[in-house]
Amino acid sequence: MFNGSLVGFEALVRWKHPTLGMLVADRFMGAAKEIQIIKEIDKFVCETVCYKLKEWNEQGLNTRVSINLSKEILADTMFVEWINALFMEKGIRPAQLMFEIHYKTLLSKDEHIRQTTAQLAQASFALIADRYTGSFPSIVKLKQKEIESVKIVLPKLNDPAVVEMLKLFLAQSKTYFKVVILGIEDLEQDMFIGQGDFVKQGFYISKPITPDIAAKYIKPSKEEI
Repeated sequence: MFNGSLVGFEALVRWKHPTLGMLVADRFMGAAKEIQIIKEIDKFVCETVCYKLKEWNEQGLNTRVSINLSKEILADTMFVEWINALFMEKGIRPAQLMFEIHYKTLLSKDEHIRQTTAQLAQASFALIADRYTGSFPSIVKLKQKEIESVKIVLPKLNDPAVVEMLKLFLAQSKTYFKVVILGIEDLEQDMFIGQGDFVKQGFYISKPITPDIAAKYIKPSKEEI
């Protein structure tokens, strides 16, 4: 949400386990990396999101969706070619998709990862530096990576020193990027962030919802994103 208006969605992965029920990503992504199927999961999410965006576009529902990408898929030199082909097949515009990448991965010295992220930015895909917990100088380094946004997790507000550091960080970082604040769980946190400068995300804004429910929140528009 930005200024009280919907600006997009984040695609979340869930596994409907036959005995354990619905599992969040943290419960199985570690195992997925161990058995080396993380790239297949990334591609499955991309395909699913593109299919849904195509469906929404046909209904006049224009929106953006963010997808988390692993360092494994970014190290794949064929990924950019693959995602571009998928977009052409589905008739999706690059501006409709945002890729969330852990900020440490974006600062990686791995040449394949650096090449892939640069090609994604050149192809007009928005890149988000996810889970940022670094120092302000790292913000400047990220600016050189053609990043659109930085996402931070909002800390608890019960420590005055933390609050003051957070205010300073937000004031500095918003001059470089759009800032997405994750973890808004109650009215106090929502009021602290306020309106106007930051994109807000968290259970207080909306709990995870299905694509069918999400579609009800998208205002029909003939304007392309």
